[in-house]
Amino acid sequence: MTIGIFGCGIAVAAATFIKFWDQPVSPENIWSVAVRLLYAIAITAPAWYTARESARHRTNADRARQTELELASIGPFIELMPEEKKIEIKEALTKSYFGRPIDSHDIQTPLDALQIKDLVIELAKVLKK
Repeated sequence: MTIGIFGCGIAVAAATFIKFWDQPVSPENIWSVAVRLLYAIAITAPAWYTARESARHRTNADRARQTELELASIGPFIELMPEEKKIEIKEALTKSYFGRPIDSHDIQTPLDALQIKDLVIELAKVLKK
């Protein structure tokens, strides 16, 4: 869904450039291009932001689910071991699960600015032919 909305914003921007590519520069055309590009930004910016936040929340949920599974399964996993070994394993796990710092969030955008620039250059080359 988000990629579709993002693609729609890019399509609006591309359609604007295609429509006004061979038009003479006039105040009316400049305003038309500006308004259409603002619409493209208004469509694309929320899609980009929600995609980024969704990925971050999904990563956090996956990490929490993995931790929950590991903590819930440790009891049955070590049940048949000797008592000393159980205590040793639990002490080692205590260090890895409790008191650890919160990982920073790595933000990775769906499209890099360099990729967008290269895409625009390629589109301009194709349209000039």
